[in-house]
Amino acid sequence: MKMKQTYNINSETLTKVFDKIFLWIQKTKITISSKRNKEYIRLPFIFALAIAIIFPFIIIIGLIVSLTFGLHITFEREISSEKQPDIIKIN
Repeated sequence: MKMKQTYNINSETLTKVFDKIFLWIQKTKITISSKRNKEYIRLPFIFALAIAIIFPFIIIIGLIVSLTFGLHITFEREISSEKQPDIIKIN
């Protein structure tokens, strides 16, 4: 017996997707720390994204510095215990 999955894409589901992406960007923070867990920089992801768009060479410099000095770049996000609504409904 064959099974079929369908994905409905309409304005409501697209709006939910963009809303969830925007919430993810707002809740995410970037932390740059040393091997000994000394924290150097902690920025909201939206600021880091804006800096990366305006000054793209900073990304390259940051990666070279982090590889040279053994820094850790982490993305942190708090997870709420509330159940998030479904983005795409499968019929």
